[in-house]
This record gives sequence, C-alpha cells and structure tokens, in this order.
Amino acid sequence: MNQRSSKVLIADDEVRFAEAAADYLKLEGYTVLLAFTGSEALGVIARERPDVAVLDLKMPDIPTEQILDRLASASPKTRVIIVTAYHDGGVKEQLIRASGVAGYLYKPLASLEALGNVVRTALGV
Repeated sequence: MNQRSSKVLIADDEVRFAEAAADYLKLEGYTVLLAFTGSEALGVIARERPDVAVLDLKMPDIPTEQILDRLASASPKTRVIIVTAYHDGGVKEQLIRASGVAGYLYKPLASLEALGNVVRTALGV
C-alpha cells in the first residue's frame, strides 16, 4: 500500500495526544482523520473506511470493544492499533487476538516515531 494514499483515523479523547499524533503522521505523508469520541470514530469509519485506525482503549461514550465489532463489519480491511495509558496485560492479549488488531502502544509514547513505526508495519510499508 502506498503511504501517501493511506488514511489513518486517530480516535482518542485526549485532544493533545490526538492532535500531536495527527500532526506527526501528516508530516509522514498520511491523510489523517480525527475523532474525539467513539461516536465520532464510528461516523468517520462509515464515511471514510480508513486503512488504519488508532483507537484509544478507553473511549468516553462507547466501549472500544463495540467500536472494534462495528469496525470489523463496516470496514473489515482496516488495521487497528490500540493506544492506552492503562497497563492491563490481559486486555492487551485479548485485543491482539481480536481480528484486525495490528499493534498496541502504551501512553505516554516514548516518541511519535514509535506510532509511525507501528502504522507503517500495519500497512506493510
């Protein structure tokens, strides 16, 4: 997949993180879509069918598991990267086994390059 034509959704209720990640990925050549609630994320997914969805594990309005279920039916080719400040290994293992989960990162990220690396890996570039 061509990086320049790839759409990446960042769905996170931490606005500063989402905007910083978006700015970084835009500089890397991606088309970036932002959502700050699970409802917004579902709307973006339905309209845009992103290549990669970077989802916060704890969204304020809709559990991420429900977003993953809806994503699997609405946009089955979308690769998912989970980001979280919660260090719960059991949840991580469960989500990684879930269909489409391509990566898992803990916040705060050591660097935005770490996110870029996981996005590239998810896209196979």
